[in-house]
Amino acid sequence: MHSSTPSPDARTIWFPQWAEVLRQTDLPGWKRTHYHAALLQFLRFCKQTRQGATVTSARQFILERQAQRLLSEPTRVIWQEALNWFFREAGRRQRAIAEAPGRTPPDAKAARGPQLKGVPTVGAADLGQTEWERTLIRELRIRHYAWRTERTYREWARRFVAWLDARGVGWAQAADPEVKGFLSDLATRQRASASTQKQALNALVFLLREALQRSLGDFGDFTRARKVRRVPVVLTQGECHRLFGALEGVPRLMAELMYGSGLRLTELLGLRVKDVDLDRCQLIIRAGKGDKDRVTVLPESLVERLRAHRERLRGLHSQDQLQDAPGVWLPEGLERKYPLAGKAWEGQWFFPSRQLMNDPRTGLRRRHHVLDATFQHTIRQAAHRAQLDKRVTPHVLRQYAESRIMPSHRRSSVERLRNRTFLTLETRHNPKVTPSWNFTLGRALSRRRRTRGPTASHTNTGNNLGLPPIRSMANPVASGPSTSSRPSCRAPDYAEFKSNRHRGSLNTRAKTPTNSA
Repeated sequence: MHSSTPSPDARTIWFPQWAEVLRQTDLPGWKRTHYHAALLQFLRFCKQTRQGATVTSARQFILERQAQRLLSEPTRVIWQEALNWFFREAGRRQRAIAEAPGRTPPDAKAARGPQLKGVPTVGAADLGQTEWERTLIRELRIRHYAWRTERTYREWARRFVAWLDARGVGWAQAADPEVKGFLSDLATRQRASASTQKQALNALVFLLREALQRSLGDFGDFTRARKVRRVPVVLTQGECHRLFGALEGVPRLMAELMYGSGLRLTELLGLRVKDVDLDRCQLIIRAGKGDKDRVTVLPESLVERLRAHRERLRGLHSQDQLQDAPGVWLPEGLERKYPLAGKAWEGQWFFPSRQLMNDPRTGLRRRHHVLDATFQHTIRQAAHRAQLDKRVTPHVLRQYAESRIMPSHRRSSVERLRNRTFLTLETRHNPKVTPSWNFTLGRALSRRRRTRGPTASHTNTGNNLGLPPIRSMANPVASGPSTSSRPSCRAPDYAEFKSNRHRGSLNTRAKTPTNSA
């Protein structure tokens, strides 16, 4: 009678964090590059042959590559070392999770489930492996940089150190010529975009100047990537209706909320129950771009559907409590101060996932919000069913909301005015905030339009934008007949603009007489 327990060579390994762990090793840069390439080829082989990552499949992978004469003898030795490192490190991490106090190892089916992504690592357990990385992390956290910025800067620093190792230069000898060569290599050999090169420049300057305390000279003459302005993808009103018609259930509610409130994808997924105020028709965005909170509007047409969705979440929350599931993810300091806050109703995700996910930091299975990749895939499939001929992503819904307000050449001005207008919504107790938002935006836009001189159109009253009519430029503050048949439209100086700023209008050169009677 055969045993049902699989042999060690046939046991499947689940190690989704292998790339991050490999980057943190003390191996030379050239060896890490070879290890990374070998493991990518092995995992692609397992996917194509529908096998798990086992010792048996690894041996089969090496034999097939040798039979196809794709591996030289030195490369075969390095690839075998990479596979041995993969299985050894995966086994060590699984044993660490199983032996942790108060932790029960998940079964094999649960270990192959979805992973919790997009959350910061545990600060005390992620301090870096090398001296330069520990110094960089310390300076980033002293200056309270965001976790995403820390992750990006660390990744660029690792790429820079690997680039130096490939050229026989240690990180301790890195100076201006090396930074210049790395940035030029991004633009020429790797053909990176201008934004990518700028991000790398900021990361390297922080690493060398702030973390390692080195004075950098003038290295601004490196080869810069060509900056190109791309036209964003914007859907028409009919295409939006077709896209929403191809969605149903919670994905459609998420898409309509993102469209109606102008949310970013991370802001939509990060909503919690306490952030959705249905009585005042507003959303509270916490830790948004720049780690700032803000208040935005909520479409009244979605209130009843959002309320019904929230009631369904109560049943899901009760089910998780009966199964004694761990609470949702919370920031590290808040979770340490209030250990049970993750189980509270108001802290639950407003768009949770249908199944529990594995937390790679602790080994727990907790409920997380819908993954960004899942929602992006849903939108792409809906665009395919709607037969849209454009590349549709969730961010296109936010672009559509901006394009309906103003043309592209004034969209940046609208964004600044919108941020100013959101501050006024916090002090308003009227639940119908949309008319006041339009009025404030329309008044600010009309003020801006009147400073543009004769080119400002008198016929564009803002009605096609859904805004209140703009007062005529010919006589903005008229209380009687004008003394001039053709008023001047000169742009006033700054002092005049500042003195009349509180009135919502600007005085022109042709003064209007007031009635003395």
